[in-house]
Amino acid sequence: MKLRRVLFLLPLVITSIALAKAGGNRPYAATMREGGPIYARCLPDDLTSSKGTTQIMQVQKEGDQVITTFNWYNRSGILLSWSPTAGKVGVMRLRQDEYLPPDKQIEFSIYLGDQLVRSYTTAELVKLGAVLEHDMAAQEMLALKPDTTNFSPMRATYEVEGVFQVWNTNDYYYRVKLDATHTLNFDIVTGRLCRVEKLEREERMTLIDPDPAK
Repeated sequence: MKLRRVLFLLPLVITSIALAKAGGNRPYAATMREGGPIYARCLPDDLTSSKGTTQIMQVQKEGDQVITTFNWYNRSGILLSWSPTAGKVGVMRLRQDEYLPPDKQIEFSIYLGDQLVRSYTTAELVKLGAVLEHDMAAQEMLALKPDTTNFSPMRATYEVEGVFQVWNTNDYYYRVKLDATHTLNFDIVTGRLCRVEKLEREERMTLIDPDPAK
């Protein structure tokens, strides 16, 4: 059977950011795709921190089943994916840190199942071509954090476009847009930077980011 390229849109990511601006952290749900059985329950412990719980759930007739539980909450949203080769749910945690120096501030992390496989800092994305900008979403949260009034938060400029399938394979990747002409691809299984090449009847994914374990 011929596999199709799939893009998962991010409306719930935008919703979570809007809720944060309206008055701090709020519970929200994120879905893998419309009509799919996998979703996430994202529950904060307080108004401003990343303390909380994120549960990856599977809809079942007898009652929804918890697949994985993470002991964090992410105000800026998460992106869900599925790896047929690994048989596990992938999670991309978006813009998770604030107010930290570029070499310590994590822009996003990639999980497979219950394991963290790779994180990327602001400084790493800048090295890959992203531009630094003032983080307006974090700036609006400063009113809820009096101890951070002297901070001027900076972030890498990018847009997560979604999850894509490598045509005619079981490989998937997250695509991150830096500007009108530059994009980065990240393998959902390893979290590593990858290149997707178009061939005559298929596409091929090649990992280009060095394996940090070697």
